[in-house]
Amino acid sequence: MASAATIVVGVILVATPEAPFLAGYNRSVAQAFWAQPQLPDAVRAYHRWTFGILGAAIAGWGVCNTCLLLYPFARRERWAFAALAAGIATWVPMDLLLSMRAGVSGEVVFVSAALLAFGVPLLFLWPYFRGGAA
Repeated sequence: MASAATIVVGVILVATPEAPFLAGYNRSVAQAFWAQPQLPDAVRAYHRWTFGILGAAIAGWGVCNTCLLLYPFARRERWAFAALAAGIATWVPMDLLLSMRAGVSGEVVFVSAALLAFGVPLLFLWPYFRGGAA
C-alpha cells in the first residue's frame, strides 16, 4: 500500500506541485527560505521544476519498491527485505537532517509519516525473513 501511495505522490508532485493540499508544505518551504507565507513569484518556476524532478524520482522509487514487494519480498527473500530497509535507512536520516537544518517543518512531518508508513510494517515483518516465524 505505501509503495503504491509513493507512486501516486510522485505523480502528483510532477503534475500539480502547487495543488491546494500541498499548501501547508509549500508554506513551510517559503517560510524557511524566504520568510514569507507564499513562494515568491521569482522562484515559482524553479519550485515547479524541482518538485517535478523530485516527483519523478519518488514515483520511480515507488515502482522499484512495488516490484520488490510483489516478487522477492513476497517469497521472503532476505535480500529484498535488506534492500527496502537499506533504502529507508539511507534516505530518512539524510532527508531529516537536511530538512531540520533548513527549518522546513513540512518536510520533517512528511518524512516522519513516511518512515512510519514504511518502517513499522518492516519491523513487524522482520521475523518472517529471519526465520523466526512461519
